[in-house]
Amino acid sequence: MLAIPADSASLDVLRYIQSEWPFMGGDECIPVQVALQLSDPSTLGLATREPEFQQTHSDLQKALRSIVNGTRLLLTWCNCMLK
Repeated sequence: MLAIPADSASLDVLRYIQSEWPFMGGDECIPVQVALQLSDPSTLGLATREPEFQQTHSDLQKALRSIVNGTRLLLTWCNCMLK
């Protein structure tokens, strides 16, 4: 089985999420609850971190796209080598 190595940018995004948004990776994460917290401007809410969350989301999408594109390239290369 082929292992697709993640680039350093992808690993950086994952490390950032693990350190700054650790509750997002657990089984106890409830997306609706997170959305409500991100829209809550009170001292208990996360509204002040909403722009940071949006940027992290964008960075994660880019990292995942990069991994998918790298996988496609590797599979194309492997198929060419098998012919």
